[in-house]
Amino acid sequence: MDFFKKLEEESNIYIEWEFIESQDYGQKKNLILASGDYPDAFFNGVTDTDLNTHVSQGVFLPINEYLQYAPNLSAVFEEHPDFKKLCTYFDGNIYSIGYAAEDPCQYQPDEMYVYKPWLDKLGLEIPETTEEFYQMLKAFKEQDPNGNGLKDEIPFSATPGGARGFHSLSGAFGPAVYFGDANNKNYENFVYEDGGKIHFGANTEEWKNFIKYCNQMFSEGLFDQEIFTQDAKQYFAKGKTDEVTLGCFTLWNAPNMVGAERAADYVVIPTMEGPNGDRNWCNYLTSNGTVRGSNFAITTACEKPEILVRWLDLFYDKKVSAEALWGPVEEKDGMYMFVPYPEGSSFDEYRYQNSPVFGPGAVFTEDFENTVEMPEMMVDKMNEIETYYNIYPKTNMMPILKLTEEETDWMETTGADIITYVYDNMAKWMMKGGIDEEWDDYLKQLEKLGVERHLEVLQGAYDRDYGA
Repeated sequence: MDFFKKLEEESNIYIEWEFIESQDYGQKKNLILASGDYPDAFFNGVTDTDLNTHVSQGVFLPINEYLQYAPNLSAVFEEHPDFKKLCTYFDGNIYSIGYAAEDPCQYQPDEMYVYKPWLDKLGLEIPETTEEFYQMLKAFKEQDPNGNGLKDEIPFSATPGGARGFHSLSGAFGPAVYFGDANNKNYENFVYEDGGKIHFGANTEEWKNFIKYCNQMFSEGLFDQEIFTQDAKQYFAKGKTDEVTLGCFTLWNAPNMVGAERAADYVVIPTMEGPNGDRNWCNYLTSNGTVRGSNFAITTACEKPEILVRWLDLFYDKKVSAEALWGPVEEKDGMYMFVPYPEGSSFDEYRYQNSPVFGPGAVFTEDFENTVEMPEMMVDKMNEIETYYNIYPKTNMMPILKLTEEETDWMETTGADIITYVYDNMAKWMMKGGIDEEWDDYLKQLEKLGVERHLEVLQGAYDRDYGA
């Protein structure tokens, strides 16, 4: 990547990299941390949970005393004390440096898109309700909208969690309840915040009705049967087939899924109304607008931490931050403007080819007014969110929390057991049915697992961070 080659030339600091595929990263990171054979640093992906587990074991190096080598980062901390607070551990030390790619769009990464030419061919409108959504997908499956005489249409596809997830559809049946994939045991799963109180969303009649609706969709072949099993590569491939076969999907934006040219034919489906008048979507407070406190961390294996801190500090120069987070820039009239992406590509495609995206860096909202051009994909997405989603109610996910060791231990043990139990039953009932017959036993088992205590733990962390 040219970005890192330029950084090496400018700093005269050479980094030897070991790459780990994203789907394997969590497991391999844990193995490395448990092995005692650490790298000098982790460039991306150190979490608060990692700190709670390994700070006491002496794995991570406190860098407070090395901030003298980091004038850019020190200036960011002085101008944004809340960011410094996020990067500061409970004992007052800084073991991991986060990043700020502040973006209001991050509070709603998931949008739903539909292929407009199919609607036009079948005489359908963009659905406003879950019933209209059902009828639309049924038409996609049965009426051969791509006209090739084959049953190759995928009416709707998604994956659990994040921008690709279909969790916000639950907001048509009550509060919108977030859930990640099977490996996601984070605290935001199956809970939501309302008026300062934390609620469990997966033991209500509204949740039950959402599951039954999804089961109907799966049983009739309207939802992709691989939703719970496909990885990102398989998912994105379904949007880029030679002939259009994907009718509807969820993602950050359409170009990422189907390419820049085809994206013009995919239009947004706004927040839909459910059978009882509910019309909610997830508000991702956990994203904190993509301002994170944990990301880059130096380990105690590093023999020259002052050199690595000097290198890290380069990322907190505004130009380097912009390029690290969004891609190449050029200076025009005192502003850093993003270099035009190649024809046939998209801003995001060019971005992922030319920047680490989720590494260190700090660009805040106010920087878009006088220092850095607002990225095109952010402008476009914000317009869509304001037009189609923000006009309807939002259900708050859990905000970002800094969990104590005890709270982390709960989330990694009993809390994880609760999330796994709910997730496994959710996936089973969506795919195979049976929720009515098993519902009472499910509620009893949640009580035995300690769901009330789970809420108490999260409520305590919330009250500490945001005030009771």
